Amino acid sequence: MMASIFNPLACMAQMAGGSAASAPQTTSAPVQNPTAVAPLGSFTGPAGLGDGPILPGDTVEVQVFDAPELSVRAQVAQSGDIPVPLLGVFHIAGLTSTEAAAALSSEFKNRDFLQHPNILVTVQQSGNGVTVAGEVRTPGIYPVSGKHRLIDVLTRAGGPTDNAAHVIEVTGPGVDQIQRVVWDPTFQENPAVRVYLEAGQTVLVGKCGVVYLGGNLAKPGAFPLCGSRHTTLTEAITIAGGLRPSSSANKTVLLRTEQGTRTVRTIDLESILRGKSPDFTLNSDDILYVPSSALKAGIKTISGLALNFALTTTAYRLQR
Repeated sequence: MMASIFNPLACMAQMAGGSAASAPQTTSAPVQNPTAVAPLGSFTGPAGLGDGPILPGDTVEVQVFDAPELSVRAQVAQSGDIPVPLLGVFHIAGLTSTEAAAALSSEFKNRDFLQHPNILVTVQQSGNGVTVAGEVRTPGIYPVSGKHRLIDVLTRAGGPTDNAAHVIEVTGPGVDQIQRVVWDPTFQENPAVRVYLEAGQTVLVGKCGVVYLGGNLAKPGAFPLCGSRHTTLTEAITIAGGLRPSSSANKTVLLRTEQGTRTVRTIDLESILRGKSPDFTLNSDDILYVPSSALKAGIKTISGLALNFALTTTAYRLQR
């Protein structure tokens, strides 16, 4: 049912004690309210009188049978409000359809707009859909009916940003249900295609991690792992501009956190760069430090320099 057009002349006549039918009628296009725009466009779910609470993102239809010009159809804003003629902003979230109708009737009656209001509130489609948050271009609540693929819901949210992590966390519908899904921006391997979502679940896209490359490199610093989840050590060294002269690449130190414990090991970086030793993929928060040949120190001292470099780099990035 389409909402009736709000006729201000008719309401003024009624408030002054006159008959709304005697006021001149006008036909104008309905005013579009920004809160009535749903993230997914049109709604196809059937209207109903639900026992559950109305939530932000729901599309509700308020039918005022005594004065149809006061009827309205709108989407509940994130604040929980909808616009209602004469009443202005009305907070409807948290109420059931029946409670909302009773509250609206009381408001119209208490403010002397209607003597015996007859109001019906129906929910066009539940906004208790999939919540998409974090590093996506359009975060929000996306109503769904049935099951939808994760990749489709992410597309509706504008897709992950350039800073998105490669692991997406999906929670719900149960409190303790957590699923971590790999997201491959190159789409060469993307398990997100095979994951299905339903109403009540939350999709959290975090920021991609970084690796810290310090020491005797051309461009030491923190480098994000956003482009690929398979960034190898050789690729990272190339991004950092390569080794500077007089590097003790065979004494390179790698600091990595594994199962909550920081491990330290010596890497023969020169052998890896020459293809004599196998390359490997870097993990988020790895710290790699290449000492210079002039540095006469053991692994413990070099590890301390690597950790201090990472902490200093992190502080600098946060201040920028």
